[in-house]
Amino acid sequence: MNVHLQEWGKAILQAAVIIVILFFFCWPMRISGSSMESTMKDGEIVLMSRFATMQEKYETGDIVMFHYYDADGGKTVVKRIIATEGDHIRILADGGVEVNGARLQEEYVHGRTDGLVDMTVPKGTVFVMGDNRGESFDSRNMGAIPCEDLKGKVLNTPCYELLGGAYRKDILLYANYWFTKGRHNEEDYAIQARVVKEAGFTGLKFDPFAHTNYFYGEDLTSNLTLTPAQQDLAFNVSKAVREAVGPEMDIMIETHAMLNYRIAVKMAKRLAGLDIAWYEEPAGPESSQTLRAMRERIPSDVAICVGERHYTRFGIRSLLEKHVCDIIMPDITRCGGPSEMRRMAAMAEAYNVLIAPHNPNGPLSTLASAHVCASIPNFFRQEFMFNDVAWRDMVIDHPISEMVYDGHLHLSNRPGLGVDLVEDELERHPGIITDAPDNFYI
Repeated sequence: MNVHLQEWGKAILQAAVIIVILFFFCWPMRISGSSMESTMKDGEIVLMSRFATMQEKYETGDIVMFHYYDADGGKTVVKRIIATEGDHIRILADGGVEVNGARLQEEYVHGRTDGLVDMTVPKGTVFVMGDNRGESFDSRNMGAIPCEDLKGKVLNTPCYELLGGAYRKDILLYANYWFTKGRHNEEDYAIQARVVKEAGFTGLKFDPFAHTNYFYGEDLTSNLTLTPAQQDLAFNVSKAVREAVGPEMDIMIETHAMLNYRIAVKMAKRLAGLDIAWYEEPAGPESSQTLRAMRERIPSDVAICVGERHYTRFGIRSLLEKHVCDIIMPDITRCGGPSEMRRMAAMAEAYNVLIAPHNPNGPLSTLASAHVCASIPNFFRQEFMFNDVAWRDMVIDHPISEMVYDGHLHLSNRPGLGVDLVEDELERHPGIITDAPDNFYI
């Protein structure tokens, strides 16, 4: 009992530390206006750090936030520090900026820098300007800003650093939805599985039971069973995949919780001989007791993976306490976002349960999940859409295809998730599901 309480205490303490970091020392802020373009866009959300305020530590180049009051009332302003106390700043006739006699190389500037400035920055103040110089109301107009008025500075850091730092920046993936271009037979599955292996992936997942949401034209009966012939087909398809990719490839079997209890257990026993990495959702999320009973009857060398339809750490608590799963797969679009997934991982760690995020989603969820995976010790694999829509990389400014190779997603050191949305392109693709023959979306 004491060990149990200690495990829970450890998980709660880890989650509490993350909450303090994210919500006390940092806070999000939405950019309004164009004065910082193209560094920051109107409507973009950035994370501000309170640490600088506490330490009274600001440097040239920092992007800071402060409150400014004029005849129209108070405004929250975001600008870049160009010079600090004691610096002599001068705006040159050709539009350049000189600090302490040295011309600044300002690659971030958009437009010409105008204004009559030739001054030494007073003690306890900073001189700030917007990066979009022609559209910025800043120290050229309002004067130097007292440091005591600065409320924080923009954290120019990757999301995984905000989540506690990186155990890894190369995120091991497994391929899903690679099996949508063939038919439900041994040959087509084997061909497609080899393509996945040749692409560098060392893990793949598929549903061998021919559920209707994969265009096979087959259906389960109302009692969620499979005929002997359907059972044999599911096993033979899975066997063909194993033989096609060899013994080193991790194979994950999906059931979508669409098999009745007897068939789910029976098929798990048959598939165990193929050395599968996990058996996914043999029962739905409604009853941890059913999963407990399955865990007792499914071979111990077959890992059970659940969690895509469990929400927040409170939703997975009973699963962990009853020891019904070996791997938990929260979906970042459902579970409460990066901070909540990080808390779920901390709780799972206390029970020696691995994390493998569910992610049949777009590029932002892929990257957000990856940043969480980078920050946790109990990471296994992350799901990745192998046959995705053609426009995936068009809606972000740094293509996913350039980050994924040798079966890993390689995280950059760029701030936040490392990408910005290309909103014009995104609007062209509302993601309407259709009966397309070759893929899920148009």
